[in-house]
Amino acid sequence: MTERKWKKHSVAKWAAITLVTLVVVIASVTVYLNIKFRSVVEKHLNQLVAEATDSLYKVEFSEIRTNVLTHRAVLKDIRVIRDTLRSAQPAKQRPEPSITYEISIGSIIMEDFHPFTLLKYKDLHVDRLSLQNAVVHMFNRHQDFNIRVSDAHMQGINLPLYLRKRELFIGDVSLSNGSVEVFNNRAAAAPDTTSARYFPHQLLRRLNKKITVKRLNLEHIDVSYAEYSRKTLQTGKITFTQTSGTIRNITNSSMAEQFMRADLSTYLMGQGKLDVHFRFDLRANNGAFRYKGLLAPMDGRALNQITKPLAMLEIKKCNIGKLEFDIQANNKEARGTMKLLFKDLSVKLLKREQERLVRNGLMSFLANAVVIRPDNPDASGRLVTANIRYERVTASPFFKFTWKALLSGIKSSIGISPAKEREIKAAVARFNQKKAERERRRLHKRD
Repeated sequence: MTERKWKKHSVAKWAAITLVTLVVVIASVTVYLNIKFRSVVEKHLNQLVAEATDSLYKVEFSEIRTNVLTHRAVLKDIRVIRDTLRSAQPAKQRPEPSITYEISIGSIIMEDFHPFTLLKYKDLHVDRLSLQNAVVHMFNRHQDFNIRVSDAHMQGINLPLYLRKRELFIGDVSLSNGSVEVFNNRAAAAPDTTSARYFPHQLLRRLNKKITVKRLNLEHIDVSYAEYSRKTLQTGKITFTQTSGTIRNITNSSMAEQFMRADLSTYLMGQGKLDVHFRFDLRANNGAFRYKGLLAPMDGRALNQITKPLAMLEIKKCNIGKLEFDIQANNKEARGTMKLLFKDLSVKLLKREQERLVRNGLMSFLANAVVIRPDNPDASGRLVTANIRYERVTASPFFKFTWKALLSGIKSSIGISPAKEREIKAAVARFNQKKAERERRRLHKRD
């Protein structure tokens, strides 16, 4: 019995020693990896950022943790900031950036991280990445972009390909619970109508590194576009809430498929469900793309948030039954068709008095009495289909261009055409002229 107890005690002792040794080894390797991994990660991340920004920016993070058992590594409090040493160089020695970036990420989680590959080859091999609480702020004198994403996941990352050839390949990216806010400040300076603005697929082609994302999944992303008008001194805003969908074939590779496709579902102004489909021609030299969509019933007054400040038009009443459009566009123009079904439309045309928008009485009366189509289809069942032909201003950005083309179709559908607008303005001018003449005659008789 004594010998058996001794053997059990010996086994327990060696098991405890083995366990303690294993813990010490793992802890030692983890500490070493944390130190080694930090230097490798800093090297590769700063190399990525430096190449993308001509060394104007660098990466900082507060800490890094690795786990050799789960093959997982976590970076905390990541920031992409201006490299002050590089920025301090004379202007002749560095390009002046057109856009300023501010990027922060709460944490980056690296899954399927291979620690022994790091030790042996001093290379970083990661198959999956997750980002939490990412914030990207991009701005210049005229535009401001804010992107916030609570959860982002990437898998199928071919990091060795990037390290060898500087080609970025990601199989699948998922973004959820976030927002994209675009603000266009037209009061910052006189608008430049000559400098070209590029569409999304054109920006891809202009990158000096090859990039491919096979699929981008979006879930619950709120998108908004706001613009400050120098004419009304107010800001108009259009929103697309709870945007979800998929964008496929995001690439600038010449060997890829011809089209990048986006199939999205969202809620216009948080009300009407909108399904929209984009097809971007990656090989077209004129920036060709097509977009078509279908809007479900909604209260048209929700659009006042953008029509009042930017079009000086208030929708007093309008029940939208359906909006269907199909538009083909390129660098110069957008052409297509629109079917807008609505009932009981009445509007109020506005004018600016000091810093307020007030009702333009005569213009509103003429618009509702002579021009505006109150119903489509009308009482006889005739449905008016709008033919869209909208010429693009060279400096018009993608979002504004697509929205303005749609707005031209909406105006045509309700009866407002350039000829009708000129007719109303001419009638108002004649009315004002006669009113002024009557006032002069009245004053002349008094004298």
